[in-house]
Amino acid sequence: MAIPILNIDKKLLEASSKAVEKRISTLDTTASRKTLIESATAALANSLRRHFREKEQLPHTTSGFPWYGKNYPKRYFWYGNHGTSIAESIRSESNPSSLTANVNIKSPPLARMLDPQAAPITPKRAKYLAIPASLEAASWRGMPRDFPTALSLAYSKMPDGHWLPALVAQAKNSKSSATVHYWLVHQTNPRSDPQAMPSRAVQTAAVASALKTALRKLFSP
Repeated sequence: MAIPILNIDKKLLEASSKAVEKRISTLDTTASRKTLIESATAALANSLRRHFREKEQLPHTTSGFPWYGKNYPKRYFWYGNHGTSIAESIRSESNPSSLTANVNIKSPPLARMLDPQAAPITPKRAKYLAIPASLEAASWRGMPRDFPTALSLAYSKMPDGHWLPALVAQAKNSKSSATVHYWLVHQTNPRSDPQAMPSRAVQTAAVASALKTALRKLFSP
């Protein structure tokens, strides 16, 4: 008994080709382009936010100046909802008509971290930069001049033996040493961080995944 088998002829191939062309043509519309561009843009922005959220959750290191200690409270530098974190500085815009999109991060601190030859940070109007040297100062979100404890200028010895000008709170007991809340320096050198941004591979993978999902939805019957 002969088993019927479909013969593939020119007409069948042409019909299949036309069906594919018709399906592909659905992408060449304003609505489809908008879906693809916006999906890719959102995926890239979200991948950046995930990266900054993970950076925010990393334990604070105790090495380096000015030795806050590992219990130093977070200031929402990478991720937060106080309006000052790097994640909150992400901006995106898309233009479906030209098939373009931009995701920008307008953050001077991040730019300095990504620049291995960044210029030192210097005070703009004051004589010194005030660097928190205590948990209380690190937690304080205002200016040093508004610190809740009265501060005075004095020279204090750092843990490495160097003396620096500082803002200190005088102890009520004259036998006790003053508490240093801020070290005063003329400039600081920003630290570079090669992992400040997610890798290009991570960013590309996020965009590719979003485009695949969007294409499946556009091609679904």
